[in-house]
Amino acid sequence: GYDRMDPQISPTAAPLGPIRAEDEIRVWTPNEGNQSMLESVYNAHLLAWDNDPVLDYFLKSAAASGRMIERGTRTACSAHPGGVRLYTTASEQSSVVTMPYPSCKVPIVPALLNGFLGLLFTQTRTWVRMARLLYMCDHLDRLKDQMAKEHGEYIYVWTCCTTPSLQNRGLCNRLLTKACADADTKGLWMYLEATSVDNRRLYLRHGFTDWQTLKYVEDMPPMQLMKRAPKVLSTE
Repeated sequence: GYDRMDPQISPTAAPLGPIRAEDEIRVWTPNEGNQSMLESVYNAHLLAWDNDPVLDYFLKSAAASGRMIERGTRTACSAHPGGVRLYTTASEQSSVVTMPYPSCKVPIVPALLNGFLGLLFTQTRTWVRMARLLYMCDHLDRLKDQMAKEHGEYIYVWTCCTTPSLQNRGLCNRLLTKACADADTKGLWMYLEATSVDNRRLYLRHGFTDWQTLKYVEDMPPMQLMKRAPKVLSTE
């Protein structure tokens, strides 16, 4: 999904210094966490979208981008509290949110129209761009369904984010490594959308490959759809 990760950190590089207690990895579902834990995750999503090329194209401010992703994450967690997986640091300030697709499908356009109308009307840069945003979201839903037809149930990486004050410490990198390892254990494909060159580069290092590029008009930044085949695990 939309992302604000730690592009300067290679997934094969050693962590920057010792892993602190608050940076230890936790894996849980919304119905396993308390409200305080969930609010910390939502707040990190709210703050992390300060420079996303695709969202910046559609929305007037980083605050509007953060609000849209935060609300979308709340919607997914509320709709599938037992299916959505949250990979977080112990402080919940960095997270990777995944869900099995299509069993935990949350159609984007109905969600936008039901819970985001005020945000769309007040924060979209122009009416034309709002129409493009809705078209893009509908197209993404159809492409995710196509992915399921080709590969069966897969893991959809909805978001990767870190609170700005903790970025560039390789936190999302460690969380994504764990999420990929879990998908490999289950023999499942993975899918995500990369919205920047740096994040695409990081995803490539994690084994994701380019699938399709979405760019509807000349002035729109491209969105790279990527997927990852499960690695064959040794049985020795």
